[in-house]
Amino acid sequence: MAEKRDYYEVLGIQKGASEDEIKKAYKKLARKYHPDMNPGDKEAEEKFKEVNEANEVLSDPEKKARYDQFGFAGVDPNYGAGAGGGAYGGGFDFGDLGDIFGSFFGGGFGGGQRRNPNAPQRGESIRASVSVSFTEAAFGCEKSVTLERSEQCPTCKGNGCAPGTTPEICPDCHGTGTVQTRRQTPMGVFASNGPCRKCGGTGRLIHQPCPDCRGTGAVRKRKTIKVNIPAGIDHGQTISLRGQGNAGRNGGPAGDLLITVMVQPHELFRRDGVDVFCEAPITFAQAVLGAELEIPTIDGKVKYSIPEGTQTGTVFRLKGKGIPVLNGRGRGDQYVTVTIETPRNLNKEQKEALRRFSETLGESNYEKRKSFFKKKRGPSMYIADYHIHSTCSPDGKMTMSQAAEAALRAGLDEICITDHVDTIFWGNNAPRDSFDWASLRAQYREALEKYGDKLSIKLGAELGEAYLGYDRAEILLNDAEKLDFCIGSVHTCSEKYDCLDLYFLEEGKSSDYYRAVIEDYLDCVLAISRWGRFNVLGHLTLPLRYMKEHLGLDWSFAPWMDRVEEIFSVIIPQGIGIECNTNRGNRPLPDADILRLYRQMGGEVITLGSDAHETKDVGCVIRERQQLLRDCGFKYFTTFTGGKPEFRKL
Repeated sequence: MAEKRDYYEVLGIQKGASEDEIKKAYKKLARKYHPDMNPGDKEAEEKFKEVNEANEVLSDPEKKARYDQFGFAGVDPNYGAGAGGGAYGGGFDFGDLGDIFGSFFGGGFGGGQRRNPNAPQRGESIRASVSVSFTEAAFGCEKSVTLERSEQCPTCKGNGCAPGTTPEICPDCHGTGTVQTRRQTPMGVFASNGPCRKCGGTGRLIHQPCPDCRGTGAVRKRKTIKVNIPAGIDHGQTISLRGQGNAGRNGGPAGDLLITVMVQPHELFRRDGVDVFCEAPITFAQAVLGAELEIPTIDGKVKYSIPEGTQTGTVFRLKGKGIPVLNGRGRGDQYVTVTIETPRNLNKEQKEALRRFSETLGESNYEKRKSFFKKKRGPSMYIADYHIHSTCSPDGKMTMSQAAEAALRAGLDEICITDHVDTIFWGNNAPRDSFDWASLRAQYREALEKYGDKLSIKLGAELGEAYLGYDRAEILLNDAEKLDFCIGSVHTCSEKYDCLDLYFLEEGKSSDYYRAVIEDYLDCVLAISRWGRFNVLGHLTLPLRYMKEHLGLDWSFAPWMDRVEEIFSVIIPQGIGIECNTNRGNRPLPDADILRLYRQMGGEVITLGSDAHETKDVGCVIRERQQLLRDCGFKYFTTFTGGKPEFRKL
């Protein structure tokens, strides 16, 4: 039998890896060794089979548990894994069937053979539970568990005989524990196997039992065992302590101690996987004016500034303040839901002051009131389009006011205008060190005045081609008043391709040429990702749009998933998100496979945008793409105020 590699070694992960870590490792290796990516490569084909075999076992909780306990013998029949589960403690083995059928048919099924009663037998496992606090579960601790278990008798060393004596092999069954009886019936002579009556099926006779264990070979003892509770363990999970259960028989190993961890609820926090959730009550004044809050975390209090106009239900993320990953690296996040506490027991003067203040406000100061009587729209109660271009962009065909009007017709709650702010002039690729922010602000103010009481309108920018001059990109951003949001995008290739706009990809080129263009594009995306002066990465798979529309090439990014993973490893630690670009109803940019990869790698910040340049596309298929995000495992999408993310439930 060929030597098999450990399944954890095959996938390049540690024993105890989480489900997500197993999935991530499998996907990466499956892509690497897939036959389609390695045509004719026999070694890659074998690697692919090996990776699939490892994933089949480790992705199945039951198989994984058997493998962790018994190795290959627990999952592979070639190594002794029983088909009925008898080899690893579940069900019964063929010896049992042989006893049953042998009593009727003369031992014909399985030969009527019983397991050797004097063979070493593993002891029974013991189950116990231990209670820990929320914080102890998060960071790990040491607990003591007191239990009663059977241990090998120290007097007789487990043989059940008094000191100085030994057991006798049963003369009737010759140590097998079974005897055969034959009886005459009208149908002939039938033979059956049954336990030996003389020795009780043990195969041994003890004439002088041990005075301490009375011949059993084991004694009951009360034992206190220290248990290391690993950081990140969750309620209901079980820790296995090998060899701490009941004593084995005939020199067999002791069973295991299985400890179920019971995590006590916390007065402030609740947990979902490795993420922590809590609520932060704030005053009306803090919500209106903004404030610096002290937010409790499992590490202690941290400071967080909320912006002006914060609404109740707004969710903020504290990155890396969640639960440590069990037997892994990294931590989850903490999500804080803001609730505005209404003051009680106001005196007369306070009530009068509040009335005077209220009279100075108009409907434009309230966002939820203006949409209260809107038609109910289904499960996604908040709809936002965060990629819209006005006539302040060279290719925009609508004013900001027209975009706002279109958003209202589409039933949106919020839009963000994200006009092109590029480091080069379109057409001649001339360097650009300034932008007409005054015109953009004028249009924005006009849209707010007309529609600000009916729709939340945010101001952002789409910063393109920053990799062609980071100094000029810095000037463009510094000249602007504070924006709510900024998209980092790449629309052209590098200077290696004369800054070719992807929109103008030529027909008739070779596949190698188009692949090289994508490689160059990804180099540019990685470069701006490392620069990082933006909130989300826009339309990551943009070349696919123009290759499909203009060249008829229906490609995917599957050959470049390693490059995509590298980009995500750069932006996620910076808190930079990605955009789910609806592509105006066509194939989303990026597609589901890349969205799932981003989620699996810990990415949470994600916006939805139509990339609309004219009114008919505003809000296009946003609701459908919200469902796509839910299908990919996302719980929230993101909007922004003053450059800070706000998490909206999907």
